[in-house]
Order: sequence, then C-alpha cells, then structure tokens
Amino acid sequence: MVTELHHRGPDHQQVDVCKGAVLGHARLSIIDLSGGNQPIYSPDGRVSVVFNGEIYNYIELKRDLLADYPFRTESDTEVIVALYLRLGIDFIQHLNGQFAICLHDERNGKSYLIRDRIGIAPLYYRRRGEDIEFASEIKSFRALDPTSLELNPAGLADFIHLWAPITPETLYRDILEVSPGCYLELGPQGVQQHRYWDFVYEPEERPLPELIEELDALMEDAVRIRLRSDVPVAAYLSGGLDSSIILSYLMRSGIDLETFSLTFADEDLNEAPFQQEVAQWFGTRHNELHADYRSIADAFVDTIWHAESPLFRSSPTPMKLLSGRVHESGYKVVLTGEGADENFAGYDIFKEARIRAFWNRNPDSRWRPQLLRRLYPYLDFSRMNSSEYLKNAFGHNLQAVDTLLYSHAARMKTTSAVLSFLHPDLRDELAHIDVESRAEQAFAARAGELDVFNRSLYVEARTLMPGYILSSQGDRMLMANSVEGRYPFLDHRVMEFAGRLPNRYKMNGLNEKYILKRLAENRLPESVLKRPKQPYRAPDIDALTCSTDNALMAYLDEDRILRQGVLDADKTRMMLKKVRNGRARSVKDNMIFTTLLSTQIWMEQFIHPR
Repeated sequence: MVTELHHRGPDHQQVDVCKGAVLGHARLSIIDLSGGNQPIYSPDGRVSVVFNGEIYNYIELKRDLLADYPFRTESDTEVIVALYLRLGIDFIQHLNGQFAICLHDERNGKSYLIRDRIGIAPLYYRRRGEDIEFASEIKSFRALDPTSLELNPAGLADFIHLWAPITPETLYRDILEVSPGCYLELGPQGVQQHRYWDFVYEPEERPLPELIEELDALMEDAVRIRLRSDVPVAAYLSGGLDSSIILSYLMRSGIDLETFSLTFADEDLNEAPFQQEVAQWFGTRHNELHADYRSIADAFVDTIWHAESPLFRSSPTPMKLLSGRVHESGYKVVLTGEGADENFAGYDIFKEARIRAFWNRNPDSRWRPQLLRRLYPYLDFSRMNSSEYLKNAFGHNLQAVDTLLYSHAARMKTTSAVLSFLHPDLRDELAHIDVESRAEQAFAARAGELDVFNRSLYVEARTLMPGYILSSQGDRMLMANSVEGRYPFLDHRVMEFAGRLPNRYKMNGLNEKYILKRLAENRLPESVLKRPKQPYRAPDIDALTCSTDNALMAYLDEDRILRQGVLDADKTRMMLKKVRNGRARSVKDNMIFTTLLSTQIWMEQFIHPR
C-alpha cells in the first residue's frame, strides 16, 4: 500500500506494527528533514501518528500549549501527538493546516481518522471483515486485492450531476472518504463519524474599511505561516486576481520568489500577457510552461491514473505538466490561489443563482433572464433566439427555489447529458438515484437555513471544491510530481471571516469578489483588477484527438467499450463520428467527449483492468 503512494512520498517509506494497528507512511520531507520520519510516537510508545499534510501553526502550539512537552523532533507531526496527550481528541480544533491524520491510541483501543476542514488532503477507508483499511489514494487498496474495486452507481450519479460524489461516497463501491471537517472514531463501538467544523454564514454589519483591514491581516498571516518550510517555496501565477494577491503578500515577506504559469496556443484560453505583466510588476523569476495539444493528449492517461476518476475536462492534465516543471526546478512546495472564488463568490454559478432567484419572482418576464447574457460574453446570442436559449439553458427547475441544489440546476442539467451515453442498464440504474435527496441527507446545512446566494456558496464548497478543484485538479496533479500545494485562501480563519461578510461585500450587484478587489487596490496592476473573471480552462477535443499514434482514440474502440460495459457503444460511435468530422465544437460536445474518453480509461485502469 505504501509503495503505491511513492509519488506522494519519495523521500522515506516506513511500516510499523503496533498493538491493534499497522501504520505505513510515504514521506515528502518538508519540515525537519532529518527527524520527521513517521510513524511518530508518544514518549511511552502507546500513542502513534501517521500524517499527510502540514500543521502551519505548530510553532505557536508548541509555544502556547506545549512548552513543557519533551519534544524529540522539530517536526509538526510530533505536535499532533503532544496536543492529543494534552487535550484529547478536541485537539483538532487548535490545528491550522491541511491534513489527513491517523492517530492510534493503544491505551483505550481507539484509532482516529481525521481530515482537514475543507478537504485538501485526501483520506479514504473501507471495512473488510473486522479490519478497517485506510489510505491517501484508492490505488493503495488495489495492492491488497487487485480485483476488489467495483463501480459505485450512486457515486457515479453524483459525479455526473455535481462533478464529484457526495461525501462520504466515492466512485468505488464500499470505499468511503473521511468527509471534510470530520473525523472517524474507530473502537469497540465500531465506526462513529463526528463533525468538528462546517461553513457558517452569519453576516455581520461592519464598515467596509474595517473589514478590509481585518482581511488584510488574516491574509498576511495565512501566507506567512504557509512559508514555513525547510525547503524552498515557489508560487503559481495565473494572471488573475487571486494568485496575484498571494504574490503581493509573498513579496512583502522579502523572499526571492520564483513563479510558474501555464500558457496555451488557443487565444481564448491563454493568459500569458497578464501573467507576464504581474511577474514584471513584482519582479519574480518567472517560468512559463506551454501546454500544447500533443503534450496534453500524451499525458491524459497518466492524469486519470492519478485522479482516480473520470473527468469532464482535460484541465487537470496541464496542471500535472506544470507541477512537473516545478519539481524539475527543485521545488517541493508551491503556493496557489484556490479557495478565493468559493469564499468570496468568484464564479458565474453564484451570479446565476442570484439572477435565477430574481427571475423566479416573475417567471414570465422576458427581460429578467437577459441578465444572464452578461455572464457569458463568449456565447453568440446574435445567431440564436436568445430568450428561448436562456429559458432552456437556465430555466430548469426555476421555481424550485427552496431546494438545496437550486443554484446548480442549470449545471446539473448540462452535465447530465452524459447519462444518455451510458449503457442502458447502467443508465436505468442511475435514473432511480435522487441526487437532491442524497445531498440533503449528507450536508449539515439545510435549504431553509440559508438564502439562495449563500446556499450556492455552500454547495460549491462541499462538492466541486474538495471533489474536483482540490482533488482531481489540485492535490492529485501536484502530488503526481511530489509537490505540495498550499492555499492561503483556505486558511480556516479566512473562510470563517468570509462567512461573516455581508453578501454585498462578496458580490456587489454582479461584481464578484468585491472585497478582494478593494483590498488589492494600488497593490496590483490596474489591468488585473479590472479584467473580467476568466476561469481556468484547457483545450479538450482539439487536444485529446492529437495523441501519439492516435492512442487515446483507441480506448473508444467498440470491442473495448463492450468489454467494460459502462458506455453505450452505438451512441459513443455517433459522438466519435461527430468528432472526426470536425462538427463537435460546442461546450457540451467537448464535455461529453472528454467524459466518455476518461470514463473508459478509468474503467480499464481501476474497475476492469485489462
């Protein structure tokens, strides 16, 4: 199991047998390079820990709560042991970091599996007989039994509608994840889940200048403690607001900063001019990785292996290529700007939620849905009946305003187009799975407790962010090249601050991330402050049809589709014909093709290996 995780921890591997537990660890050495190998034990040897991630406030914890503890290392891991001995399991509340922890206590026969508040670090488990097996990635379970992985239809239904299974479900039958903000207690009473943190949205009315000052102090400290490392630290630079704000704090710290960016040949995807302007503004040593069609296609199979999931987009692949460049440049740690959009309302889906709720108050209005045109300037409304198009695209479940997933109805309708390309038996099985009900049962927040706007933030932060942004596109693509990502915007103090903000300071009218823009005034180039939000995207069909020797397209050969039994061979053949004829150009076509291809690759790698 540990060997399967070598890419996550190439510097040291160890397996120890304890009373009641076997603990294994693959280490990426970042803090206390010589003394931090795991497992780490209490002085009497009866409490042990293996841990993936970072505890950023370990220095303050040692100073304020553990001054008399007999530390034997300088690692943040030993602080976990010491804090547990001092406070019991409530020690989790004191941690500032990203973490997947297994803590085993021989004294009471209990073990704990603990995951960070937002779900940056992955952590999975399954029960087999009387045993609980746990790992950072699904492929470790294959090491125990290569034929034991099966498709979980409920997890697949969630994925098709929400881009990720609804926690704690996964795409794999009988394998669960430890949900973000939760820990599992394993003991004589079996497996008990406890939630120790969740998003809370309770706006407080305070003057904007005062809020900006508080946010500035929080962000400065969030960046400062994420620079704690015994190896060099670099940063990603997208050319957008979020990564540029991170850079502004990094440059305050006075480090000699090296930055890394992606560029594309497609003009509508390429952000190179903005990246170069920001790099010059701050004087960083800047690196660009050009992700061409062939490099994306040839790395796509390996992307699925590391993501352990089908994908709607090719976007994770360039991120994996970029982390490869970071690794080649001698870095193990990179700071990045994820989390700002979910905390401060940066995505169009949050604007959609507001407009749809406004439209719902007068469903027959012809001008209210026209507000949606402002969100998607790349759609050519002059060639379509815009009123009918908007009604069809965004009017789905318009009046179901009190449901938990109301804000995501339009996205769910679009992605559910994949269902018609599944094998009829699987399609029928998924048709009976109610994703809305599953979300209601799984999430702590209920529809009636939040307004539509904050409900949209909550759903995004509990689905797409941990399940895709921080996983398939984040942690998995970084760790594929033994690089750790650090996320200042996901410091829990920043997230809790965002939960206390009045809505208008997140989104002012339809002006997203309003308080961040005000914070960044006079700190960033004017072009970055005023540029429209550009979500990160990569080429899909154009790239994936350019693999060496056409190797990717071979995955969609009819005999291979029939062998796996998850796709409808006839409908897939029709989509392939459309792709080969150059007629598959729409956003939906790109999404469907990428999903079909990645699903077939995923099935061959994990469910029915060839």
